Amino acid sequence: MSEKHTPGPLTVKTDGNGFFWVDKDTEDGGFSVCNTGDGVEAEANANLFAAAPALLEALKMWQKAVEDGGQMMATSMERAKLANEAIKLTNIAIELAEKESGK
Repeated sequence: MSEKHTPGPLTVKTDGNGFFWVDKDTEDGGFSVCNTGDGVEAEANANLFAAAPALLEALKMWQKAVEDGGQMMATSMERAKLANEAIKLTNIAIELAEKESGK
């Protein structure tokens, strides 16, 4: 199944005057994915949007860990490894989504 969204990583950009947008960097330069504008919530919205691919991947990992655990199809070690990876990715996604200016 092909993805129906722009895959990450996505990068938050600013003009230095309070206007924010999200870019997808590529080998040939990249492109703008969305503009979140300016204002109080613009940077937070851009950070959340940029974190969306990682958030989706973390959710998919959690879904797999729960399904595999519930069906006892994976060993305890495999479930633990998958859960650890999901936790790491979840933490990264949350950090990206809640990123504050200057961090």
